[in-house]
Amino acid sequence: MKAFVFISCLALLALAFYTGCKKELSLELRSPVDSIDTTGGSQPVDTTQDSLNYQPTSAGSYWYYYPSNNPNQLFLSVISSNRDTSFHGHNYHIFTFNFGGSSPEGYMRREGNAYYAAGGLFSAASFVSSVSGSLPQPLLDSLQYAEVLYLRSDLPDGSSWTQTQDFTYQSANVNVELKLNFNFAIQSHTANMLLQGQVFSKVITEEMTVNAQVLVNGVTLYNQSYTSTLLVANKVGIISFTSLDGTGQEIDLYTYQIN
Repeated sequence: MKAFVFISCLALLALAFYTGCKKELSLELRSPVDSIDTTGGSQPVDTTQDSLNYQPTSAGSYWYYYPSNNPNQLFLSVISSNRDTSFHGHNYHIFTFNFGGSSPEGYMRREGNAYYAAGGLFSAASFVSSVSGSLPQPLLDSLQYAEVLYLRSDLPDGSSWTQTQDFTYQSANVNVELKLNFNFAIQSHTANMLLQGQVFSKVITEEMTVNAQVLVNGVTLYNQSYTSTLLVANKVGIISFTSLDGTGQEIDLYTYQIN
């Protein structure tokens, strides 16, 4: 029965691709709720910027990531461009991400001690990659520009925040919904950390959990949760993360240059 429902949903999606009827696409981004501190109170985003920097943006800077157990196989490279762009009312710096034979752009911005990203590692498309071939292209295109508040560098251990992204694609025959629920939790602050022979300072460890759901005409086609641990270092950026492909593979920063 489940197989029949799955195939029927795919058939509806295919119909949405090729029908000549008018299609509508909407995107709803709910802002992250106020972070919760260790006492259970709320901590609004602090727009006062401190001297720390957990995501350098200087042009020409680069980061090369490899699996922790296979330093000979490049997993991801990130290069900071000399360009900025604007969307959704915010200015972003542009990065190029190279992985899996593709080179999509990613976007990052900082507001005080809050760090936001759209596309790249935090692209919503990566969380539904196993069914992306069945999703309408206009919906997939919009995912690149949905931002995530991925780091609050001013919060103490035990703090957490959530964010929800809702995407809807509507045609005469089918309604496709993509729902993403993010939860971030600060686990620890480390003064100095040795990773792959390099010493990093003021490292924040956080856990990210994402639940992704795809519904077609109200029927759940896909429902999957992912968890990743991220390590972010002052004056460097992300130095380690666990992959979201279900393997939990640790990916570490081996080579980088900050200009």
